[in-house]
Amino acid sequence: MLHRTVVLVAVLSLQLLFLNAQSPEAESKRPLCMPNEVYAHCGNKCLEPKCDQTACGACIEKCNPGCYCTHGYARNQEGTCVPYTRDLKCPKPTIITGCTTIVRCIYFA
Repeated sequence: MLHRTVVLVAVLSLQLLFLNAQSPEAESKRPLCMPNEVYAHCGNKCLEPKCDQTACGACIEKCNPGCYCTHGYARNQEGTCVPYTRDLKCPKPTIITGCTTIVRCIYFA
């Protein structure tokens, strides 16, 4: 009797798993990303590089779906992902932040 109950619970659990799996419709509802962006099911806007921002400071981990800049790109003030480089030193490193790099965006004329 116990064996049947365990098997029944396992089968029902698997069925629920398949029912809750993402359908193709849900996948097609994800937003279209802009150029130089990629969609992530679990991303963090706080960790995304931003133009002229020091690469230091506290960031609370969050997992949010959305469009994020691809590797080698940073978000500018207009919200567009543009190429960037990292300088080795911040303008004013401090003991509090321990800052060592700053994001410098590359702008094309």
